[in-house]
Amino acid sequence: ENEIKLKNYTIPANSNCVLGIYGLNRHPVWGPDAHTFRPERWLEPGGVPDNPNAFAGFSVGKRNCIGKTYALISTKIILAHLVRRYKVTADISKIEFKMDVIMTPSDNCYVDFELRK
Repeated sequence: ENEIKLKNYTIPANSNCVLGIYGLNRHPVWGPDAHTFRPERWLEPGGVPDNPNAFAGFSVGKRNCIGKTYALISTKIILAHLVRRYKVTADISKIEFKMDVIMTPSDNCYVDFELRK
């Protein structure tokens, strides 16, 4: 029950602290296009910040998501099977989001699946 001193701020003892994941994942450390959905940045040299906590999709630290590893492995397996069988396209240029418990599209987002030959 002590205060916590950070680099530029001190959190008083007996305080609650909320981490804004939406803002963290759009921090300028991601570059000038931090607000752009650009998954290929993970493949580019220097495209991802050095600090592993810069992306906190599953929270950070010892209280992170208990299902993180399962979710990541499941996602990779599903995507591998999906992309192997289908060509996937979507127009994401007009998507608008709303904040709820999680960030969700405010309207429908349509994805096209075309069977590969």
